[in-house]
Amino acid sequence: MKRNFTRTLSLLLTALLLIALPVGCVKQEQPAPPSQNQPSEAVPPGKEASAAPDAAPISPEETEPAETARPTPDDSDFVLPEETGSLTVYTTDMLGVTLNPAVEIFKRLYPGVNVTTKTLGDDEYEALIRTEIPAGRGPDLLFSFGIDLPDIYKTVSAGIFEDLDPYLRSDPDYRPEDYVEGVMDGGLYRGGRYFLPVEYLCPILETTEETLADAGLTPEDFSTWERFTDALIRYKERVPEGDMLLVPLGHQNAVDLYDLYEYAGLDVIDYANGTAALDETKMKKIADAARLYYREERAFYMNNTLGEALAERKGLFVGELNATYSIYGLMRGLRSLEETPLVFAMPDCRDGMTAQICSLAAIPQGAKNKRNAYRLLMILLSEELQGGRSSAGLSNLRIGLPVNKNALRGMVYGTNQEYPDVDGVVITEKDADALFALVSAPTGTTIIPPIIKRYLQLEIMPYVRGDKPWSDCYKRFRSTLELYASE
Repeated sequence: MKRNFTRTLSLLLTALLLIALPVGCVKQEQPAPPSQNQPSEAVPPGKEASAAPDAAPISPEETEPAETARPTPDDSDFVLPEETGSLTVYTTDMLGVTLNPAVEIFKRLYPGVNVTTKTLGDDEYEALIRTEIPAGRGPDLLFSFGIDLPDIYKTVSAGIFEDLDPYLRSDPDYRPEDYVEGVMDGGLYRGGRYFLPVEYLCPILETTEETLADAGLTPEDFSTWERFTDALIRYKERVPEGDMLLVPLGHQNAVDLYDLYEYAGLDVIDYANGTAALDETKMKKIADAARLYYREERAFYMNNTLGEALAERKGLFVGELNATYSIYGLMRGLRSLEETPLVFAMPDCRDGMTAQICSLAAIPQGAKNKRNAYRLLMILLSEELQGGRSSAGLSNLRIGLPVNKNALRGMVYGTNQEYPDVDGVVITEKDADALFALVSAPTGTTIIPPIIKRYLQLEIMPYVRGDKPWSDCYKRFRSTLELYASE
């Protein structure tokens, strides 16, 4: 029998609020809470757990002596870089999806500036930015997916990017409230802001009231990271053949470990001190959950079959749902199957939500045309660019959500209009309200450098597969990280 919609919305909002409430505790003008590989001093193990549930997330500076606290910014001696008549940018076919329309807007606004755009192959692009930017050459603005550099956080630690805070504070048109703050703070490091996120992913999960009830679970079981990971274990005990995440193309084995690790917001390296920064208890809990769900052969799903698989109780959640049309499409499909959708975010280990930055921009210190680079950066963050579409009707953003709130609003509510009443199954404005409240609520961010993913695969996956004991795998993982961090 079809569920009453009022009851559906109530449960949906309950699940959303459980994750969204910590957002109000994020402090202004402080570095974001340490998250996976964010360049900050490590929070001592157990420090997070000792904080009150409604306390503000612990920032790196709160773990330092009082005399090292960041002073009130003084931009009195800051002078914008001089005007020049040039701008040089590097791009690739994929980067060009976003960068090329931004350059066209720039040319329209600043017709007197000569813009040189070098379109490179992926390998050539990576080779050039990895060698030229540290040497004070290369593009005036780095636009990157974050994985183009070996480790964006080591690059930031090396001090080769401009601090963007003085630029922003000197810009009368910049208003922090126009952007998703929890994401924008991802570029903060030791009192400065060295890159700005352009788009991001949220760890959105969708399930149904019926799925949880059949597994003996409730939305409250996913309100904190500890409860969430405990619930994953209880679900597997009750449904031995069930998957944790149902994702397209059958890649669940890798997704289980990487997503649980990435979105938990764990530090693994203290970049400031060049050491590993691991919480073994949390790391093992992640690995234990992934191990429970690991099987050599797992089901292969296409996007349009995920809802049916969830309704057939093949898994606990559908994951990999960032684009709003995917969330709405699945929601409609589940309602047509007389299921009651629940949408929420995977909680991180600070009981907030860690978003993944999937593109960013920075100004190299060696750039010759910094003022024009800053202008292009702000175009990348503009509503016109972030909410715009190509002539083919595709978003200017590659895969993620806009950091510009007006563009984000347009995506969430505009996509809603693309799903009218079909056989009595609708997406409502209340659905859009709840989704916007969720995707605009990250409390921290992460970018996992490719090398860290490789270490996970080499050192932790043998435990997940059951090939080696935890003590051996963890020891190797930590020692590998120690060596890498000290380089």
